[in-house]
Amino acid sequence: MPLSDVDSFRRRCSLGLPIDKVDFILYMYNESSFEERHYQFVGDLLNFLETQSENDNQSKDKYCWIEVINGSSIDLPNNIKILCEYFNIHSLTVEHITTLAPYMTLNLFHDTGALHLVMKMLTWNGERVQQQQISFYLKCSQNLLITFQDQPRDDIEPFFQIIRNRLRQQRSNDGNHPHHKHNRLRELNVDYLLYCLLDDIIDRYMFVMEVVANRINEFDELLMSDTQSRSLTTLHSIFNVKHDLLHSRMLLNPLKEIIYHLQRTRCDDYDPIFPLVEPTIRPGKKHHIVRRPVPTVCQLASNTSITRKSVYLNDLKNHVNYLIDSLEIQQESVLILISFWMALTNNETQATLKTLMLIIVLFMPCLLLIGCNSTNFSVQPQLHYQYSYFIVLSLLATILSGMIAWYTTKGWIQFRKL
Repeated sequence: MPLSDVDSFRRRCSLGLPIDKVDFILYMYNESSFEERHYQFVGDLLNFLETQSENDNQSKDKYCWIEVINGSSIDLPNNIKILCEYFNIHSLTVEHITTLAPYMTLNLFHDTGALHLVMKMLTWNGERVQQQQISFYLKCSQNLLITFQDQPRDDIEPFFQIIRNRLRQQRSNDGNHPHHKHNRLRELNVDYLLYCLLDDIIDRYMFVMEVVANRINEFDELLMSDTQSRSLTTLHSIFNVKHDLLHSRMLLNPLKEIIYHLQRTRCDDYDPIFPLVEPTIRPGKKHHIVRRPVPTVCQLASNTSITRKSVYLNDLKNHVNYLIDSLEIQQESVLILISFWMALTNNETQATLKTLMLIIVLFMPCLLLIGCNSTNFSVQPQLHYQYSYFIVLSLLATILSGMIAWYTTKGWIQFRKL
């Protein structure tokens, strides 16, 4: 049973939604300016972008983040289709954006310098872990980042609200902090914005894992303190947590590979200006030494940027490794919790069987004595004796008292003191 997918549930229950309702939120910013605009029609958005590119010479130095929120009842509304055609997004990428993928995926387009990433946002609805798909399309040559997501539920906090607040915040006038973290988001390229969004998603993962860990601790304390909680309902809730952890691990494994792939990918891997080995030399295996030109100031700045991005990706990798380790610990905790529930239930069953067995053994001598005096033989002297009935009652009381005293001595039964 997979995680509860908010997008698929919304699409199954989308009969009352509009056919082509899409919200566009545009953020244009740089180190000194910020502009936020909301649109409901893609034509208005594209007209504004064309006007900015024609009238403003500094628009090329501005970074652009477009949020696309699909609130319609169809997978590919016409507004999203027009937007993808305007930015020359590949048809397969458009299909991946509008299709609910079971896993996270990464596609690199080296011919256009674009990146497409499908992520899964995890949320907690109070009982179960839910997932929602978010797609990223990054094109650094155009300073462009587009995010695609379905309309979230009303009871879920809007995603990336912290990132929006950081973009809206003005530059600090404090000279002691020239590189304030809120200004860094405006100063660096859109790939740093992508890192911040991914970091926010992973922070949500960590929050969900903390909630799940607290829920496991609650189950542990509940089983120890409340005997009435050792029911099939509690076991069903524990199994729900187990399934959520299992499918969360299935989501995190591709994310780890995605970050490794991003770390291995560099801007100069496909640079024809500085090839490591000439392509004509490779088939003959004549590996000549190719002298690389002395790097210029721009190239050194680019290398510094690559080093900085590597630091950020290492930070994401460390967080993902921590999440995977935490998931493994919680999975083991859930298995131990299930074994603990079964052990407690078995102990209760054994206690009930022990009580019934003690009662049976307690009356076995009495049944033997009664059986001996209930035979149908014609000669039974005790039947003709005047006090035989009272003697049998006394023997039964003595046997019961002796058996109870023996049980008490062995510790099989205990009497509470009033």
